[in-house]
Parts: sequence; structure tokens; C-alpha cells
Amino acid sequence: MRFTRRNKDQELAATVERGRVLIAEERNREALELLEKAAQDFPRSPEIPLLLATVYREFRPDEASALLARAAALGADDPVIQVMVGHRLLNEGNVEAARACAARVGNRIDGEFVLMADYDRLVGRVAARVGDDVVAEEKLRSAFRREPQLVTHSLDLARFLWARDRHEEALTAIHESLGQVKEDVDKSLLKGLRSEIEGRTSRRR
Repeated sequence: MRFTRRNKDQELAATVERGRVLIAEERNREALELLEKAAQDFPRSPEIPLLLATVYREFRPDEASALLARAAALGADDPVIQVMVGHRLLNEGNVEAARACAARVGNRIDGEFVLMADYDRLVGRVAARVGDDVVAEEKLRSAFRREPQLVTHSLDLARFLWARDRHEEALTAIHESLGQVKEDVDKSLLKGLRSEIEGRTSRRR
């Protein structure tokens, strides 16, 4: 029995990794077939519906939210799953469900949590959406300080500041991040936002 369970866990891990690779390579039809079968083979896995929701955005967009909700429920005790699902739900405009994911993380983590910066960013994004700007800025800045090399953190902080007419602070965050990010595509995103902020600022003068 122990050997069978170990094999099953290994099969699940391999399937999840294969699904991630197919999605990264934009082989979504293959990913759809693999993950829909996996959803039947591993009905208690939160990783499978989380990945499947990504593919469903192309093939069955109306069902993607339900898959995210399923992933959140199956991974209720897994803070990594909650952080990942929370961001996805927030991207779809489901603020309350995203806030519930953040709340589930709660006391299950400490400063060594592998996704601490992403957790802070999730809390910050939720707070910004519900009008709690103090918490939003604190958490978005925390995410940026923890992982300044990740463009998502700097973009969210800069957009938050810009939306509140704090243009110089937004530009400072972008400038600091440009010295940290490595990928050209990330630098392009930052430079694009910088140009947009500078352009709108100059038009107001």
C-alpha cells in the first residue's frame, strides 16, 4: 500500500510538471487533454484544477472561475495554493474570494514562507481594491523590498502610487526595479509604464 501511494504521488507530480511545461509552451490543446484526464485520476489535487483553469481561459472561459474555486477549496490548508489562487481570482475581479484565500493563509506561515513576497502582494492588492490604502501600501512595498527583481511587485507598487497621483514615487519604484530585473521583457514592461506615467504627467502641466 505504501509503495502504491508513493507511485501515485510521483505520477501526480509528473503530471503537474508536464501540464506546466505544456502551458508554458502554449500547447494548450495537449494541456487540456492531459489535465482533464488528470482531474479524474487525481480528484483531490488542488494543483490540477489550478492549471486547468489557465487552459480553460481559451477553451471554456465561463468555467475557469469554478475551477479556481475548486482549487481553493481542495487546497484550503495549503498556503502556497491559496496565494496562487488568490492572485488569479483577483485578476478575474473576484475580490471577496481572493480575500478569503489570503485569510486562509493566516497563521499558517512565518517569515520563512517561500511565497512571502507574493502573499504580501496579494494582501496589498486586495486592500487596494477595498479602499484600505494604508495596508495596501505597506504590503505592496514589503513585496517590493523582499523581491525587487520580480517585475510584478514593482509594477503593482508603481501602479498603486500612480493611481493616487504620487507620480514621482511611482517613477522612483520603476527606476529602482530597472536596476534589479534581468529579463528584457520585464524591463520593457517597466519602461512602458514609465513612459505612460511621464506622458500623462506632462499633459497635466
